Amino acid sequence: MAAVMRIILAVSFAGFCLLAGGALAERQPRHMLDRPKLVHNALDAPVYPVCSVGGRQAACLRSEACTSQGGRFTGFCAGDPTLVCCVVEKTCDDETSAHSVTFRNPSFPLENLRPRLCPLMIKVGRDICSMRVDMNVFELEPATKSGCIFDMFVILGTVEGPTASLCGNMTGFATTFAVKELSDVTLSLVAQAMEG
Repeated sequence: MAAVMRIILAVSFAGFCLLAGGALAERQPRHMLDRPKLVHNALDAPVYPVCSVGGRQAACLRSEACTSQGGRFTGFCAGDPTLVCCVVEKTCDDETSAHSVTFRNPSFPLENLRPRLCPLMIKVGRDICSMRVDMNVFELEPATKSGCIFDMFVILGTVEGPTASLCGNMTGFATTFAVKELSDVTLSLVAQAMEG
């Protein structure tokens, strides 16, 4: 049987290191099914409004910033005609510093049917201390009794170290975790061939 990998993840981060009023936010990692309301930094951290295009999350940016992040213009953002809805799509072996990015397997919406190592490196910006991954489509081989053996998704570079390996069908789940500002975070997918 071939490896199965069909992934589309929405990855976003914002400056919310401080709660309103200046109190420090807890920097504890959030886990699956925990969908907190995020509070933006009350000081000078950038705030990145989001928009949605065809059910995919995107960032509201000035057109120059969208172009410099490798994004594509998909319309204007509500409430501010100077901002465009910017979709940044990345796949295996890419790198980005975009504030909101869609990460997908190379053949999406089809499955990748051969063994593959698929990393995406994300450059975390200034005043960013948390990242969220929404698993819009997440279909890997399921876990065995021993855990995720054949296929797995791991996030490297979080404050707490590597995340636990995820596999199987996690479509619709989300996770939020602490990151260090001005660091690198790698989303790493591994899909292996299985004996049939």
